Amino acid sequence: MRRYWFSRAMGPVLVGILVVAGYAEEGQAEQAAEPLGSAADATSGKEHVIAGRPALYALPAGCGPAGKKFQCNPETNAGCDHAKDEACDDDDHGGFGCYEGPNSVKEGGECSDEEGCQGGLGCDMDDGDDDGSCKRYCCTNADCGSKKCMIIEKSFGSLGFCN
Repeated sequence: MRRYWFSRAMGPVLVGILVVAGYAEEGQAEQAAEPLGSAADATSGKEHVIAGRPALYALPAGCGPAGKKFQCNPETNAGCDHAKDEACDDDDHGGFGCYEGPNSVKEGGECSDEEGCQGGLGCDMDDGDDDGSCKRYCCTNADCGSKKCMIIEKSFGSLGFCN
C-alpha cells in the first residue's frame, strides 16, 4: 500500500535537497532547480490522491471506523472514475482516496507505486519492499470466496485483503 512508499521515499528526497543546497553553497546555482511538485520529482503523479473530491463513502459497519467517510470505497471503487482508470487506495492519512492511472494490474499481479491495481484491489506490500501483489479488499471471509479475509490493521476495523 502507498503508506510504505512515503517513508521509503523521504530518504532520497532529503538527500536530493541536501545535494541541491550543496550546489548552491558552492556557487553553482546556475543549474536551475525544478520546483517541488514538478515533473522532475522522483515518480509520476501517482503518489498523490486526486484533490477536491468530497468524502462521501463509508465502509460497512465494523469494516472501518464508525461514521468516518472517505473520498472512495476501496472494496467497490465507488467515488473513483473507472473510465479514467482511477483506483481507490490508502491515502497515507488513515483514509482512502482516488489515484490516477495507470491502475491496470489484475488480482495476483505485481504492483508498485508506478503501476497500481485495478479498482477494488490494493497493492499489498511488505515493509521495505518496492513491489507488492494486487489483492482484493474485503471486510469478511464472505467477500473472498474460497480465500480468507486477512485484516490489514485491527485497530482500523475488519478491512483486509483476500489471501
